[in-house]
Amino acid sequence: MTGLKAVLIDPGKDPDTAIAPTSTSGVAGVAQVASVVPSAAAPGPAIITRAQWGADESLRTCEPDLSTSTVAAAIHHTASTNSYSAADVPGLIRGFYAYHTRSVAAGGRGWCDIGYNFLVDKFGRIFEGRAGSIDKAVVGAHTGGYNSRSFGVSAIGEYGSAAPPGVMIEAISQVVAWKFKTYRILAGVDVTIVAGSGEGAPRFAPGTLVTLPTIFAHRDVSLTACPGQGLYDQLGYIRARVSELSNASVAASPIWSLDSLTANASSISVKGWALDPETTAPLDVTVAIDGVAHTMTASQDIPGLATAFPQNGTAHGFSATFPASSGQHEVCLTVRNVGAGTDVQIGCRWEDVHNAAPIGALDLVQTSPTTVRIAGWALDPDETNPIQIHVYLGDALYAVAAGGSRPDVGAIYGMGDKHGFDAAFTVTPGEYQLCVYAINTPPGINQLIACRVVRAGNAPVGVIDSATATADAITITGWAFDPDTTDSIGVHFYVDGRWAGVTTASSPRADVGAVYGHGDNHGYTTTLPATSGTHHVCAYAIDTNGGTNPEIACRTVTP
Repeated sequence: MTGLKAVLIDPGKDPDTAIAPTSTSGVAGVAQVASVVPSAAAPGPAIITRAQWGADESLRTCEPDLSTSTVAAAIHHTASTNSYSAADVPGLIRGFYAYHTRSVAAGGRGWCDIGYNFLVDKFGRIFEGRAGSIDKAVVGAHTGGYNSRSFGVSAIGEYGSAAPPGVMIEAISQVVAWKFKTYRILAGVDVTIVAGSGEGAPRFAPGTLVTLPTIFAHRDVSLTACPGQGLYDQLGYIRARVSELSNASVAASPIWSLDSLTANASSISVKGWALDPETTAPLDVTVAIDGVAHTMTASQDIPGLATAFPQNGTAHGFSATFPASSGQHEVCLTVRNVGAGTDVQIGCRWEDVHNAAPIGALDLVQTSPTTVRIAGWALDPDETNPIQIHVYLGDALYAVAAGGSRPDVGAIYGMGDKHGFDAAFTVTPGEYQLCVYAINTPPGINQLIACRVVRAGNAPVGVIDSATATADAITITGWAFDPDTTDSIGVHFYVDGRWAGVTTASSPRADVGAVYGHGDNHGYTTTLPATSGTHHVCAYAIDTNGGTNPEIACRTVTP
């Protein structure tokens, strides 16, 4: 036979804590769970936790995906041996876990955690599967295309021909009934689910509306024998038993709609409605953000509820916004029950609070001898209103509103067209470091738009055409002018690093005027006293605005 591959899994060692060999059965105390589980939640069966069966949490490579739309239970079997003892089960589950998290290249499934939410053994014991499944609506990897709408319960063993024992059937019924109470799901009815994409061999193409019982088998949606004919034949009984255990409580529990759960740059907002079929009184809704609970009352008027629930009034809406720091947050919502029934968990979701950095551009920088002008645009993706820019010009700081009309920016970014800026700043002539920042709204990291070195007033320019020396003098000719004026400017001279004299560049130089367009009178000729010998001569053009006086040129001369 070809095409077979054996994958050997080491399940590791059992934890030190012993596990009871058989189920305490019935409705025992629920395992210890996180604080987001409501105090009036439906009591559940005893559940053996991941720590108790020895889960190596280093194998888990993700935080659990979460859902606010759980509507069904999917039943599976592990297709493993039935010849196991009670003591073998923790090792079997560790083996499933290791196989599910092993990479595909190494023969595993490549999942980030065990696929099932819960597992049940032939002794009637219930085990926590995917992390977080006890207290939250955790999305598993058990039924490709349907995971976000269902939780998965898997019978440990192979039930293609064998019949599952009664204690196993009862335990499956107990855990499903408990979760149905938690999410207000009725047993014995159908639900329509839009098929998604996923692993395996799906029976229905993605996007197909699939009508299923709220307790369905893996084979109902995938081309597989799972959960085996022996267990499949028991689904009718399981549905009836879950109905017996939970439907009365579900019918008396709160009804809800989560209309929106959103995050922006600095907060998380929720909106919806919740009512109890037994009363017109408003209910409390708890929003737990990273385990910190906030309670609001669903008392806002929702006129449309009168049509669907004429006996319950319309004051059942809720909406609230809670501040939150940047980053990903776990948000869980629970509706508090009054009277019969139980609290209902709407579900949980990860929300990303992201303070987007502002953006912008510096389109124009203009200088004159006394001003620096800038223009451009800036906006914050979190805010349609104009934001500020901060302009650092040398040692000065200026705050400018980016609220000018820029329809081109509005057309591109769809954030309105009031994001332009155009401002001028009075300066003395000279060179400045100019930096422009877009200010984050709400407060966060401010974004640098641009930095430039700018000069108020243009630097004068010039040349030394000739430098000649005699025994007692140095004669220098050339030209110089300041682009900021047509007037003649001064030229200073240094000989061997010491001040030697000054002249005015005012002689006719038609050639300079023709090239630069600043008038003709910019030539100079000067004679400087000097001793005999070799000398180093430098000329400097004097800025008319009091700015930096640049060196024109230097020459070495010898008589």
